Amino acid sequence: MERLAQTLKRDKANEKVRALHKSGTALKAIARHTGLSRQTVRRIVRGTRDDVFRSRESTFDRWTERLESEWAK
Repeated sequence: MERLAQTLKRDKANEKVRALHKSGTALKAIARHTGLSRQTVRRIVRGTRDDVFRSRESTFDRWTERLESEWAK
């Protein structure tokens, strides 16, 4: 659920940056207005921002099966 909220927030920020750029606002001004770095703003405008999240394996995941069997006893 939290990841979905982050994705929606990121999509909203991307839309805002694109709208400001379309209205003729300079990249530096967009960066100041949104709080994003100029490089991030540039990537959004160019369409090269990578919105893929890398998921990490939890340290708990490898023990889940064993713990569940122990708890079932």
